[in-house]
Amino acid sequence: MKKYLITNKHADEIFGNSQAQYNLEDLHDEILKIYKEFKRICDKNNLRYFAEGATWVGAMLCEAILPNDDDLDIRMPRKDFEKLLQIAPQELPNYLELCNYTSYPYSRANMAKIMNKKTTFIENSKRITPMEWGGVFVDIVPYDNAPDDWRERDYLHNKGARLYIYNILRKKNEIKLNLLYYKTRTWWYWLGVENDVKLPSNIITMLGLYIWIMVHPVNFFAEKLDNLWQGFADDKSEYITCPERPWERYGRTLYLRRLYYRSFIRQPFYDTTIPISADYRELNIQLYGYPPRFEDDTKKLTDGFLDLYKPYKEYQKLAKR
Repeated sequence: MKKYLITNKHADEIFGNSQAQYNLEDLHDEILKIYKEFKRICDKNNLRYFAEGATWVGAMLCEAILPNDDDLDIRMPRKDFEKLLQIAPQELPNYLELCNYTSYPYSRANMAKIMNKKTTFIENSKRITPMEWGGVFVDIVPYDNAPDDWRERDYLHNKGARLYIYNILRKKNEIKLNLLYYKTRTWWYWLGVENDVKLPSNIITMLGLYIWIMVHPVNFFAEKLDNLWQGFADDKSEYITCPERPWERYGRTLYLRRLYYRSFIRQPFYDTTIPISADYRELNIQLYGYPPRFEDDTKKLTDGFLDLYKPYKEYQKLAKR
């Protein structure tokens, strides 16, 4: 879909001023249906997967998605992730679609989603960007091998953060480059500062960099990112890398110890199960800095739009009018 923006007024007309009206329990029911299809395919094809982030917290605390969460996160080893990309389109039921966001012309995320194309779920942050609208989904992210030498990890982190910033500017070019304020009012510039990525210090060189970025194919930097993380082949190293996190300050959660992903438990999850790390408590503390508790879940969405009976592409057509 071609990139375009709409006004907040137009969005209000489309969604009927709907804010924070969706029922999270209904959303969770739809997410669970997607997860069960994903689980069926993975179990049938011996693909490894496990709950990530807030999803494993919910599985341990309430054997369900956390009450105020809006999605389900899955992580897979890269080999299994790539196999899923090949297998799933043939094995998913017709109402579900596999979306490889690495190759999408508007997405800065190197990951995949399984989405219910007969539904619409739009977070408020995406109200005016119709090309980012979609249905109810499950996030699926890979992990890769990482070197044990901290200097090599630092080098990869710095290069990954730089490519991530370039990818944002290339794909998200509806975020206009404001040359007068690019060092003070742009979050992507401070992302570079926090990760020791040297960016141009004056308007002329920034404009030159931006022009250079924009002459590349739209997925050029996303593909470079994927190649970067897959470049280390040693699957016996002490560390793994989570390639969707090069933005994390100083790479705190970019690299994790492999031992956390060597043994898993099948945790009850609604009327099925979900694999989680046997060391999920230690992993959770490393990622978030606290033991898992309901009140500490950082995702407390208070707005958005959910329609379980109308495909998101119908809303995109309305946005074009």
